[in-house]
Amino acid sequence: ASVTDPSSLIDGDTPTFSDQLSLAIADAWKSKTKDRSAWTINCDIEAPILILPEHCSHSDSSVLVFDLGHVDLAFGNKGNANPEVLNWSKEQLRLNSNDSTLDTGKISMENLSFSVGKVVDILGPGTDCSIKEYVGKTMPVIEPVSATLTCGVLSFPTELTSQVCIFSVFPSLCFRVAPMQIHNGLKVVKAWTKVAAKIGAIAENHESEGGMLIVEDEVQTSKSTEPSNSAALEAMGPSDVIKNGQDIIGRKIHAVMSLQRLSIYIDRKDGDGLEAHLVSVSTSFSQSMDGTIESRLCMGWFWILDMLNCPTLRRQRLLAHSTLPRSASEISDEGTFNIFKDLQEFISSDEPSFSSELADVRWISPGNAINAPRNPFESQDPHDEKVHIGPLLNATFASLFVHWNPQAIKTLTVALDDLISAGGYSQGMLSSRTNHASNPDDVNPMILSSQNSTRSLSDADSPLLVKASLREFKVLLNSAIDDLPLYVFTMSKTSLSMLSTKNDTILDLLVGDLSVTTPLSSANKTFHTMLGLAPNVSSSLLTVRYQIGKRAIHATGGSVDENDVEYESCADIVISPVQVVYLHTQVMTLVSYVNDGILGAIAAQAASSAATAALEIAASGTQSDKLFQIKAVGFDLLLPESASTNRYLVVHAGDLVAKYIAKPHPGGGIAVVSLGQVLLNDDSDTLLVENPFHMKVNVKLPPAGIGSLDEQAMLVDVFISRAA
Repeated sequence: ASVTDPSSLIDGDTPTFSDQLSLAIADAWKSKTKDRSAWTINCDIEAPILILPEHCSHSDSSVLVFDLGHVDLAFGNKGNANPEVLNWSKEQLRLNSNDSTLDTGKISMENLSFSVGKVVDILGPGTDCSIKEYVGKTMPVIEPVSATLTCGVLSFPTELTSQVCIFSVFPSLCFRVAPMQIHNGLKVVKAWTKVAAKIGAIAENHESEGGMLIVEDEVQTSKSTEPSNSAALEAMGPSDVIKNGQDIIGRKIHAVMSLQRLSIYIDRKDGDGLEAHLVSVSTSFSQSMDGTIESRLCMGWFWILDMLNCPTLRRQRLLAHSTLPRSASEISDEGTFNIFKDLQEFISSDEPSFSSELADVRWISPGNAINAPRNPFESQDPHDEKVHIGPLLNATFASLFVHWNPQAIKTLTVALDDLISAGGYSQGMLSSRTNHASNPDDVNPMILSSQNSTRSLSDADSPLLVKASLREFKVLLNSAIDDLPLYVFTMSKTSLSMLSTKNDTILDLLVGDLSVTTPLSSANKTFHTMLGLAPNVSSSLLTVRYQIGKRAIHATGGSVDENDVEYESCADIVISPVQVVYLHTQVMTLVSYVNDGILGAIAAQAASSAATAALEIAASGTQSDKLFQIKAVGFDLLLPESASTNRYLVVHAGDLVAKYIAKPHPGGGIAVVSLGQVLLNDDSDTLLVENPFHMKVNVKLPPAGIGSLDEQAMLVDVFISRAA
């Protein structure tokens, strides 16, 4: 272990940097591949313990401890090769008839940890005990971690065509956070941030005086004697690179990482806290010889436990969760909330499971095929993956449940505020970093390069296809008194598909069902669903198509009105028949819940954001008009005589059609709303009106600030047919 005082580095010289070691390893690897020789490397390392104190002169100062644990490295022993590596190499050799050499390696890491403590705890009263005994007295931020990484390198005679596979397994990754830890840790970070700033100032002064902190001559001499891979690529012609890529097929890089368990604990001084757990996370990355990149992320089971002390009764401690092996009510009735025992087979497995009970996300970026000349909007179905030629993002989400208790949310908010207030130094640290990076001359050239590459990719007009689906999202609004569900909000069978290029976009949104129910209501079961699809009428509640750009609008039969006016964007919204049950007690209780709970603030914020977005759409600096069309096919309003009877009235509204045109210059807009076939009947389907009536409303919004006050007035024309 080494203990370093940050103040001791301020007046000293910074260490010099050289890449001679990396160049030497690259040269040796080239020679090994050419001669077909074998390497055998075994390293057993007791990694050091790095200690960063806030001050070395005060025994009560804070300290960060990085225990790098034990590392075991083995390379070249094929007898200990991972079966996954051997299977991967067999697959690559099946695709290629070239001679090759397989090298395997394995890295095992144990007991890596990170903790926060005090200097007196680390150094102890004497020197008789080992440093690890005193490290155990600190508060762990990252509990001891173990991991295994295996790799295989398949080398071919052509040095530019090596293929690499990596498989890594993390059994458990556990973080513990407490307000005192954050407070003490940020004090150390602040002290070392000042040191880094002073070292940077010393380096700048040294360079301004003509000195060099980095020895460039030796590096340049070494590079000139033997070019690196990048230099060799630059020296070769395009035809040579293509030839090498055609000689070897398959995956150039293939990496798989599995995390069996991820846990985050937020502890408070009262002994209570929060827990967040994620079981079975697997990710993979592959790059083929033609440049195609494929990535995948799978997440299994997720839950958040609210173990905070609450002044009211708490039956359900699950705050949010995915689909679990047992129902949430069964887990809460048991009382222990030990969900790990139901998932033990996935936690103890040594192989990636790619369980997708929570999410399955895939990304594909094609190589040479992306340059194929074709208009992606010409397809009959622009969202068809089979004909898509550009990058593809496909995300599938299963189910997510949220249990909302107003009193519990207030307790949670207080706990999070305490956690944030403990990091009082973070704001000052952030401002200092921002001021340091505000000078445009200090921008990292690698960042500029990344920005330029992103810009060039956008300019290429390559089509991006995004597809996402959500099986179910459910929010249970529980009582603050007995923690039983009063209302259940459910959104199910939701999907989104978007095809986008530089100037054109088509977005389709489908919501299968959106409902509000009262599961424990004493009312008639017919009235338990306050909002939802009309029964036996449709399979989807909401369909939205939003188009931007002429190609997107015309390719999908976009909207052009009777005057042949072309629009810059178009939104078509179709709402299927909806049924609403109005029981005054239920509705007023829901309103009271929203107003008195934290949901009220969220609803107000959402409304404010929606209003701001509407103003931005109407006042954007574009040249063409925007068209928004809404069509609601049927609307039933049930008015029960009482909560316990089967007698009710039904107000049925036919098709509701709304059309709004936003005019950016000089401003204003036109809105037309029509409602037809309004009927009134009772529970026996007896009509209470002789003839259905309809209405139509025309609204003209003049530009603001132009003309007189009379000319700026909104013009409304309302027509209502005769009702009897």
